Amino acid sequence: MQLAKELAETPDLTASSDGTGHKHIEYVSRAVSYKVDGNQKMRTLGIHSASDKSAQTQFNGLKGLLDEFAEVWNSSPSAKTSKLFFYKESYAEKLRGTSGDHAKDVKKQHFDLLQTWKDSVRDSKLGWQKIVQLPAEELTVMLGMLKEKVIDERGGVGVYMHMSMDQVRAMDMEILQALVVELGGKEYNALPESEQRKLSLFVWGGCCMHKDLNTIKGGDKTMQAYWDTNGRIPPVTLANKVNAAILAEAHDDSEKVGQGGAHGQGFERNWSRGSKATPRGLEGYNFASKWS
Repeated sequence: MQLAKELAETPDLTASSDGTGHKHIEYVSRAVSYKVDGNQKMRTLGIHSASDKSAQTQFNGLKGLLDEFAEVWNSSPSAKTSKLFFYKESYAEKLRGTSGDHAKDVKKQHFDLLQTWKDSVRDSKLGWQKIVQLPAEELTVMLGMLKEKVIDERGGVGVYMHMSMDQVRAMDMEILQALVVELGGKEYNALPESEQRKLSLFVWGGCCMHKDLNTIKGGDKTMQAYWDTNGRIPPVTLANKVNAAILAEAHDDSEKVGQGGAHGQGFERNWSRGSKATPRGLEGYNFASKWS
C-alpha cells in the first residue's frame, strides 16, 4: 500500500535488480529509489522466484508485480478518496534509470525491453492527448483508412466477414492503439530537443566493481603495491577459506607462511591486503562457508 502510494506520488524514480540461484531455483530481488515530499526513499519490491533468469522472464515478473501493487492500492479507500491511482505504465513513464551488473540479461532488460516499454508508454500518452483534440470526422477517417489496411493484411474482406464479434472488437482495439502510438510518435518527434530529453531520459548504471574489469584489476594491484612503495604497514591479512586452514596449521611456524614451502607459496598467491575485502567475504571467513 505505502509503496504503491509513493510510486503514484513521485515524479521520477530509479530501479535496481539482481538475481541468484539456490537449489536450482532462480530468485530476483528488486529495489527502487525516489523522492516524495522532498525526502529520499529507498524501497524494496521484494525477492521473488522465477522460472529462469532470462531478461524476458525478469521483465514479465516486474510487470506482473506492478499490476499486483496497482490492484491492491487502486481498490483501497485511500486511493478512491485521494483520487490518486497507480498503474504499471506510470512506473515506466517515471523510470529514469536502472543499475545492475554487466550480465547479458541485465543489459537486454534495460536497453531492449524496458527501453521499448518506456517508448511505447510515452508515445501512447502523447497519442491519446492528440486524439482527444481531433475532430470526430477526422478521427473517423483516420481509423477507417487504417482498418482497411489491416483487413487487407489479414486476408481481405472475405476473411473479415467471417470473424466473430469478439475478434472484430479485438482487432478494432489493436487498430485504435496502433493509431495512438503512431500519432504519439509524430508528436514526440515534433517536440524541441530539450522536451524530448525530459520524456526520454533513461540511464543505465552498470556495476563498477566487477572483478574482470581492467580498471578493477589495475586498481587492486596498485593498492597492494602502495604499502611496499611507500614503506607503510599494510592492513591485516584477510585470509580466504583455503588460507584460513593454512594459517591455523602454521600458527606457530612463521616459515610456512613466508616465501618458502608449498604452504607459503599458496598463501602468497591468495592473500589479500584489504583491497578485496567484502562483508560477504569476512562473514564467509567467520563461518567457513563456501562464499569465503
